[in-house]
Amino acid sequence: MCELFVNLRLKKMRVLHLIIYIAMTVRVNNCRIRIFRGATVGDVLLRYAVRNRLELSVVTTFHVTDRYGHQLDHAAPVADNQNIKIINL
Repeated sequence: MCELFVNLRLKKMRVLHLIIYIAMTVRVNNCRIRIFRGATVGDVLLRYAVRNRLELSVVTTFHVTDRYGHQLDHAAPVADNQNIKIINL
């Protein structure tokens, strides 16, 4: 009886885990990138580089702005449906 209760609790915890970490969509130079919630600009840039087969060492040289032209730090958090532009590709 106790093992069954523990297994049911673990299954509920797994479902809760999936609900919390649903992916979000970010646009980088009009390219849709799906990434986990809580990601930073650096995480999005790495995903963008992998998707477009760029060298990962190039990611650190990217100058990143939001859609209004404000510069973003690579450690800045990213929101769902945010637009990011890379200046020097």
